[in-house]
Amino acid sequence: MNQKIKKTLVFHQKLFKTVRYVVFVWVILVSIEASIVPLPSSEHNDATLHQTVTENEFREVTIYVSRELQYLPLVMKYSQIYGVDYKIILALIKQESRFDCDAVSHRGAMGLMQIMPVTHTEIVDEINVQDPFLPEENIKAGIYYFSKLSQLFPTASTQDRLRLTLASYYAGSSRIYDAQGIAAFMGENPNTWVSIRSVLPLLSKRYYTFHAMVWKEGKPRSGCFGDWQRTVAYVDNIIQFYNEYRMYLPEFQSN
Repeated sequence: MNQKIKKTLVFHQKLFKTVRYVVFVWVILVSIEASIVPLPSSEHNDATLHQTVTENEFREVTIYVSRELQYLPLVMKYSQIYGVDYKIILALIKQESRFDCDAVSHRGAMGLMQIMPVTHTEIVDEINVQDPFLPEENIKAGIYYFSKLSQLFPTASTQDRLRLTLASYYAGSSRIYDAQGIAAFMGENPNTWVSIRSVLPLLSKRYYTFHAMVWKEGKPRSGCFGDWQRTVAYVDNIIQFYNEYRMYLPEFQSN
């Protein structure tokens, strides 16, 4: 069998199996909706309000799950192409945009994977993407960029590499390089997330005297960084989402 045809068949088999898992969750949600019984009018107003809130929350969940289903084929397609676990991409999109393809952050990050304008400009010619608000182009660009970041930490373990890549996606690889510089200076392993997580606060400008000991320029090469708490929370959140996806989505080897 032609190798290209074989790969296409394998991909569609994987996609079908994954969609089957997600549809299973969808059916459970629909069953929950069917079990909602209207409260009698004699009940207190606060109980009626609680029912309304519950129904509204359910609608939000069903819309959210439908978005996951909508973008799942694209996420799987480009995750396979660029050698990334599709579940970590789903988790990243969940954190970044809640699967809203029109999302724009206060910093100008765009689309499903919240790609920054400077990042989009950097990779636009490398993979021929133009519109960051088109779901397929955004997903393709985001996964490609994530894959590039992952290659920056070749000696890290699989788990550490994943977390360092996520931190770089949020804060920028240059910030993580600066944190690695501090870790190495302090005799810590610069390729473990535990070390980087612990030294990120030291990039704050309040440690300027310490910076003078680490860098001859007297400051981090990418400047001081005070957003370490959000960076750590970002990584933790995505890992939590990732673990949740791993509970009900199948494992596939990238080809």
